Amino acid sequence: MKLPLVELTLLEKLAEFDIWVTPFLGSIRDSPRFREVMDQVETVLTVRRLVNLRIKSNATYWLEQSAEAILHLRAVLKAGRWEELERHAFDAAPSLMGAA
Repeated sequence: MKLPLVELTLLEKLAEFDIWVTPFLGSIRDSPRFREVMDQVETVLTVRRLVNLRIKSNATYWLEQSAEAILHLRAVLKAGRWEELERHAFDAAPSLMGAA
């Protein structure tokens, strides 16, 4: 048996959407996957805001490599891993200067 095709107005479609989806929105918001995705979205928005505030300013010209380096340093600082970066840099410094 084939169901008849029913044409609905936009308001009828929204009402049907509310009937089927709205009761489940609470459980979706409580799911670990939803929180994980929202954390990713928040991270992306934070990085975008950082780029807009710190790197894109008037009379500032950045090469891509320099901008990436600044973003990397800022991320290391915010993650609380600055000391680790310093140790790594100082360990690598003698080999960069040609010392054996």
